[in-house]
Amino acid sequence: MPGVPSGRGCNACRQQKKKCDSPTHPCPRCKRLNIPCVGLGQRRYKFVQDEKRLSPGDNFILQRVSGSESSSHSTPGSDAATLFQSPSNETTRLVAAFTEKIKPARGIKYNLAWTYGDYLNHVPSRLGRNEALDNATDVWMTAFEHQFSTSGVENTPVLLEKYGRSLASLRKCLDDPVKAKAPETLCAILFLWNCQQFIRMIGSPASAHSEGAAQIIRLRGCAEKSQDLFESNLLLSLRAVVLFSSMLEGRVEFSDEEWVAMFDNKAYELAPQGQAVQCLTRLPNLMRRIKAALLGGHQAQLPELRALAHSLRDELDPSLFKLREQWHENMTETVDTKRPFLPGLLRCHHLRSYGFGLAIGIFINEVRLALCPDAVDILEESQAFAVEILELAKIGLEYRPLGGYVFGVCLLAAYCGAYDLDTKFAIQMLHLEYARDFHGADGPQSCQDLKLICGREWSRFVV
Repeated sequence: MPGVPSGRGCNACRQQKKKCDSPTHPCPRCKRLNIPCVGLGQRRYKFVQDEKRLSPGDNFILQRVSGSESSSHSTPGSDAATLFQSPSNETTRLVAAFTEKIKPARGIKYNLAWTYGDYLNHVPSRLGRNEALDNATDVWMTAFEHQFSTSGVENTPVLLEKYGRSLASLRKCLDDPVKAKAPETLCAILFLWNCQQFIRMIGSPASAHSEGAAQIIRLRGCAEKSQDLFESNLLLSLRAVVLFSSMLEGRVEFSDEEWVAMFDNKAYELAPQGQAVQCLTRLPNLMRRIKAALLGGHQAQLPELRALAHSLRDELDPSLFKLREQWHENMTETVDTKRPFLPGLLRCHHLRSYGFGLAIGIFINEVRLALCPDAVDILEESQAFAVEILELAKIGLEYRPLGGYVFGVCLLAAYCGAYDLDTKFAIQMLHLEYARDFHGADGPQSCQDLKLICGREWSRFVV
């Protein structure tokens, strides 16, 4: 069954049999309907039956059957050639296992591509080229199945053995100057990073991962300048992780110009989610400036910094309003008999986007409270955002484990923003419920462990 090209349109347009050959992402139709544009530009194949007769040379797929072995396939005493299976090897089996985890029909609860990024749609065509990527994919698939297909949470010897083998192959690739620069090796690093959500590794330094990701982005440059779509999508997925870590880790730092270049994308300018994230990119360095001014006793700088923090909150308002509006329009899940997975995907998408927008609002308010400790209006707004995230996270429970992945971060932000003890306790209990789906370096991260570079606790330095 040979494969022939079947087009490069996005999944949504292909489902509706609409023309889709846009050179830019998202395509015009998905942009107009405000739906995720998944699979645009991806090369696909459809398989047609090859009627060619088998020749005697095709012995690698033929089995000579006779006697008792042929009783279920041929008449007794015959000597027939039977096709018993297609040729396969470790790579084809790995491709099949990975493809099963990213196909749209799998649903939002267990679909890796909808949670970890669109770059995963390019991985099957890259397998078999790079030993580090092959081993990292294998261990990630094993860890995924081990976590969600069995009741136990302890690591198995097979899983740990594969993880060790994957680390060894990654070191080997990194020692090779050519392979070290390959996007497949970068993808292997990301996969091993993802693996640690499912593997108990006591004492593993979680901060080292965000520092490594920051170095990769700094060396690779802007994702939009990459000629390789696979590498570009990889860098897009990495920068979101680095942005969140930069508010927590003092060693992850970029200049204002680097942040602007990293998130300078037309899609971010048009979508309310992107506009909210662009507000967030200005927060880490503002935190550092405020912290330096408070520690250094530079009280004369505080009015300017206070004005910047307030203006940043004002800039978030339009995108937050739009995200709230989109969620309210999609609160009720519709029925689509042709594409049963699509309504749930759209509802989950808007649920997660609004929840993350509220989390950004809380992070900005924490900076404002560092400079305005007695601002009751800011405290009340953060409390209201925290309560709203709590309600959204309760709805998101139906999309666990992968569909509700983002609410782990949102609930950490809600715990920061809430001042009511009952609300804090409810948030902490729900966060533990979400955290049970994953167990990383030191187990589930506690809500009390979240320490921003600069938050309301720094208000004690304000004179």
